[in-house]
Amino acid sequence: MTIRRGALWLAGSIVFLLVLAIVGGVIVVRSNWFREQVRERIVATIETATGGRAELSGYRFDWKQLRAEVDRL
Repeated sequence: MTIRRGALWLAGSIVFLLVLAIVGGVIVVRSNWFREQVRERIVATIETATGGRAELSGYRFDWKQLRAEVDRL
């Protein structure tokens, strides 16, 4: 019985950690910090590709529809 109980405890712990990681990931992806990091990365990639200067006032990403919109590029 103790092996079964230990296996159930281990499986429950793994499921809990997986759910915690998913919830934490969603919170980070929806944060302003993450949005700013992505905006800076977009600008840096455009500047590297074109060799010029780029500005991006903002962007929106709808993760439910996987759709992105940029403002004043």
